[in-house]
Amino acid sequence: LNAASQGREPQKNTQIAPGSIATIRGSVLAFKTEAAAFTGDEPPLTVAGTNVKVNGHAARIFYASPDEVVFAVPSGLANGPAEFVVTNSEGFSSKAEAVISTAAPGVFTTEGDGRGEAIILDSNTLTTAPFDPSSGQLRLSLFATGTAQAKSVSVTIKGRPTTVETVISSRLKGIDEIHLFIPSELSGAGTATLIVNADGVQSNPVTVEFG
Repeated sequence: LNAASQGREPQKNTQIAPGSIATIRGSVLAFKTEAAAFTGDEPPLTVAGTNVKVNGHAARIFYASPDEVVFAVPSGLANGPAEFVVTNSEGFSSKAEAVISTAAPGVFTTEGDGRGEAIILDSNTLTTAPFDPSSGQLRLSLFATGTAQAKSVSVTIKGRPTTVETVISSRLKGIDEIHLFIPSELSGAGTATLIVNADGVQSNPVTVEFG
């Protein structure tokens, strides 16, 4: 699954973008729970003795536990069917399948389950919601994955198009920042639904609150 959307996106077939953050769930994927120890900006290839390969390409791992592994999908993978193989420290492999797609957006949420409030900050003050767009100067930073390689990224809030100013990759591998300019008309909108569309692929619907 996309680690941000957690399967909450509307597409029936799981799509995973190269360079994005993904998660695999199962059993005996590792023999202990361990978070990656970073050396520089990139996570290691092995955590808790477990490694992941996607179509034979080694993936960098953020977190491993007996029932879940979170990893960065290797960049440069071709679009199409892909086999994800998790191998634990005793050499036992578990396999999963998904479709590699250049764009497969997922928005990170505060609860971590792909639903509800998006992880989003005022770009200037770095504060959280509720946001006040009444001045006509509000810019927000939305945290997502699977959008960095898309040719076209658009965002709707409460069903209306919102200006996407930039999409950049953060220092942490796989996390994208989508910078939005928010129209003053959303002042007082309350809890509004936000959806990211990247190359025609929709993200999980999330919420953002305006005061």
